[in-house]
Amino acid sequence: MNNALIAVAVFVANLLVTIITAFMVSSHKIGEYKNKVDNLETTLGKDEHNGLRKTVGDLSVKVAVCDTLLSKRGPLGKNKSPLSLTERGMNFLKESGGEKFVDDNFDELAVKVEALKPATSYDVQEDSKSVIEALRDDSRLDPLKEFLFKDGSEIEDLFFVMGIHLRDKILARKNWNVNDIEDKG
Repeated sequence: MNNALIAVAVFVANLLVTIITAFMVSSHKIGEYKNKVDNLETTLGKDEHNGLRKTVGDLSVKVAVCDTLLSKRGPLGKNKSPLSLTERGMNFLKESGGEKFVDDNFDELAVKVEALKPATSYDVQEDSKSVIEALRDDSRLDPLKEFLFKDGSEIEDLFFVMGIHLRDKILARKNWNVNDIEDKG
């Protein structure tokens, strides 16, 4: 019986050592995780994450500014076929001097478009745009470029409105209907 008692005592001792070891290891691991959580809580409000807060704040301001600018400026054209100018586009065409330029140089511009042999209203639209874009370095556009600089607009905006105006004038001269244009782009 003595041997059985010794075996039970050894078993209980081993069990206690195992329980104590498991408790110590668990306590140590729990302590590590507690430290990580504590460090996260204390650094969350410090400079380490302040850069992220500043970036998010800056982005919010920039989104608001973009929204305001888009609301103020609006699109120049209606996004449907056939392309047409919005009220802002028509005003931009006049204020920039683009309308006067196309009107004053219509015969020259129309000859260039006709030389491309447009077969459809859509071809007239695309060829008008190409002819206008080819004027990028023409010194006659310098006053219009000055307007763009002061207005903060892009030259592509000017080419768009001038191209639509030239297209409409050519189609009218040919007695073609602007509504015959299908959006192929």
